[in-house]
Amino acid sequence: MRLFLQADQVTGVGQLRTVSLPDGSTVTLAPRSAIAFTSDAHSRTVRLLQGEAWFDVRHSAEQPFHVVAHDLDVMDVGTKFDVQEAERETEVSVESGSVRVTSVNPPAISEDLVAGQTVAISADHLVRRGNADPTMIAGWRDGVLTVQNRTISDVVEAIRPWHRGLLILRGDRLGTRRVTGVYDLRHPQAAIKALADAYGIKITRISPWLVILSDS
Repeated sequence: MRLFLQADQVTGVGQLRTVSLPDGSTVTLAPRSAIAFTSDAHSRTVRLLQGEAWFDVRHSAEQPFHVVAHDLDVMDVGTKFDVQEAERETEVSVESGSVRVTSVNPPAISEDLVAGQTVAISADHLVRRGNADPTMIAGWRDGVLTVQNRTISDVVEAIRPWHRGLLILRGDRLGTRRVTGVYDLRHPQAAIKALADAYGIKITRISPWLVILSDS
């Protein structure tokens, strides 16, 4: 209820929504995501309250565009980019243009990213930098998850917003295994099966609303 009271836009399970902001910028929300938007004469700010969103920003030097997620501030420098707020970290990926990522709270973090670059910053301020094919960034807008050398935990985290019910990953060692693959998010049960078949994961279906993944 608190999330609904804070948010201007909210999406449900498996739901995508593209929102046109008053300044002409657009935001596409991933499933189970929420944003709030404020602006004044000096700045425009979107708070990512939950989940993930892709931004296509209309640049204005006089009125900078900021995305605040957890304790990070992402400032647009004329770009298209993705911000994901997960349980363990917040990740920023740039499709085109550039952004500046800074920490709202100490310790100070400042990262300048250009197209094809990513940065993920954990709750304890560990920084993980990477690179990505710009054409693959925010593939969830087309219902596609493409991962390369990511953990099984990362994949399950990405499938959860598309899955109606609980999806539980049992075992820390299983969650840290590295995987590569392409998964159909619009059919989460098929994506779960593809992951399990490829990496020898046991699926236990307690009901249509509870699925447990564990070592086979």
